[in-house]
Amino acid sequence: MPLGAHRELGVFKAYMFNTGILVGQFPDSELYDFLENALGMYKGMLYENVFAQIFAEKGITNYYYEPNTSSEIDFVIQTKYGITPIEIKGGLHTRSTSFDNFIKNHNSKLAIRFSKKNISQNEDGHLPLTTVQYPQFLPLPSGILRVSSLQ
Repeated sequence: MPLGAHRELGVFKAYMFNTGILVGQFPDSELYDFLENALGMYKGMLYENVFAQIFAEKGITNYYYEPNTSSEIDFVIQTKYGITPIEIKGGLHTRSTSFDNFIKNHNSKLAIRFSKKNISQNEDGHLPLTTVQYPQFLPLPSGILRVSSLQ
């Protein structure tokens, strides 16, 4: 069954199509922080907005997944490997219980995590944030990216 058939209209995240315009909505004092690469509490939101913008431009239909109020998956897409969760991490800390639980509960064959780390093939594998602009990375063969640790 296509992923869109499970869509819940009451559970969503809203993104601005242009991240530059989004950033322009912030007060000048915070814009100066952004110029110094001090994104603070906005880092995750800004990275997710950039990814949503790029996915829209590349024609990649994506969904937000929130099974409960303490758990979420940033993006879920349909690939030739099935339902594929995508987690966006703005820093070097890449652990996510929600992501791990999604992989386990949905038996995901492919799970993608973007972070500031370099490409990795181990159990904590991920892609650098900059690779999102190259849709040929979506999806990669399993074994390149993190695959369920239950295998």
